Amino acid sequence: MSDPRQTSLDHSSACVQTALHQLAMQLPTHATQWWVALSGGVDSCVLLQQLAEYQNQRPDVELAAIHVNHGLSPNADRWTEFCKLLCQKLGVALEVKRVAIEHQSRHGIEQLARQARWQALFDVAKPDDVIWLGHHQDDQVETLLLKLLRGAGVRGAAAMQGFSTQQSRYLLRPLLELPKQRLLDIARQSTLQWVDDESNENTDFSRNYLRQDVLPLLESQWPGYRSALSRFTEHMQQTQRLLEQLAEQDWQQLNCDGAIVLSALQKLDADRQINVLRFWMSQRAHYLPNAKALQQLIEQIQKATSDMRIQLDWGQWRIQQSGDCLHLMESLAADTPEFHLSWQDFPNPLVIEPLQQQLFVRFVSANANDPSINSGVRPPKENEKIVVCSRMGGERCWPEGRNKSTQLKKIYQELSIPVWQRNRIPLVFYNDELVAAVGLFYDQRFVSNDQQAIQFELVDNLNSSNKQE
Repeated sequence: MSDPRQTSLDHSSACVQTALHQLAMQLPTHATQWWVALSGGVDSCVLLQQLAEYQNQRPDVELAAIHVNHGLSPNADRWTEFCKLLCQKLGVALEVKRVAIEHQSRHGIEQLARQARWQALFDVAKPDDVIWLGHHQDDQVETLLLKLLRGAGVRGAAAMQGFSTQQSRYLLRPLLELPKQRLLDIARQSTLQWVDDESNENTDFSRNYLRQDVLPLLESQWPGYRSALSRFTEHMQQTQRLLEQLAEQDWQQLNCDGAIVLSALQKLDADRQINVLRFWMSQRAHYLPNAKALQQLIEQIQKATSDMRIQLDWGQWRIQQSGDCLHLMESLAADTPEFHLSWQDFPNPLVIEPLQQQLFVRFVSANANDPSINSGVRPPKENEKIVVCSRMGGERCWPEGRNKSTQLKKIYQELSIPVWQRNRIPLVFYNDELVAAVGLFYDQRFVSNDQQAIQFELVDNLNSSNKQE
């Protein structure tokens, strides 16, 4: 006579394997680096075990796990060691990322930990890699209710999707149709161990309060609430897909090298403006500004002219206007550092610390018949002081190919260089004369037609060794 518990285990495991296969079949053939977000909790442990079993059908796949140690619990290091042992047992490689989070209010810690966890996952997983997440049906319901209580719209009500992409990574959640109890049954009946985070019992955190105090009341009155709310999220996902199709059509008309053309955006009504802005932001940022901030942005857009400065900051992200374009960037990239350096040991590399870059000199052979080939400038004379600095304002230049000098500001405007990027372009002077805007142009008064000329090259890696020419 068959064991009912074994039959139930086989059925639950079969459900997971089916879900894994259905999602895996949606991946492109080149997406063969798979990562499991492994916290050590029962959901991620079951997911890792099931994927390790499923990998037998996919010998082309490289399976590994990522564990993020937030350091917020006194047991954090113990959880890390547990994950190491589990991965050793299953024959899976493990990448451990330690992150530091400043203690703030309880709500601040929740948000900061979530952001740090996502950033750590994206630091390890490269574009086109797959990240498998252990979110289950209970997580889906909790996420939906929390988002609705915060006034979320369709995107929030769509909650988590089984298959999605973010920052060019594939995010897969195969357990969304299974309640946590089913995962517990799989773990217990297969003698799989896991760890429990003691903070899950702290009802000062919103999610824990909902889980411990609110949802049991719902279940007592509506035992099938999980399935009903899960169906609701599916309906919202269908609606969201339609909105994204409309947003993508609008985006094709607004896109200018990844930025949004402001004057074209202003021709849409407010609802479509918000819709396409959300679509645009979600291509890079893994969390969006709240509804109030978005409404403030729309009000700025509706009143904006090309010489205004629209700006919206949220978390580590910023939207900023330059001319007739809106740009999306990380906040640090929008900083405009000022620097003024004397290049005393020229031609050795010059470190520009505010840019986290180095400026190199490359010696080239000029071509008198065709100056555009290996175009460069003459080396400095002995009595010329070399200065490298950020833009101060009022500079004039005479770029190659122009019939007269002009203001540097006008060159930047013609090239549509965003305002905040202009201070990040090193300017090279011989005494008080502008010689080069590195990476953009050389001043034709210094362009050399001799056999020896020099070029300036900016390199990101401060640790790179001196280049040999």
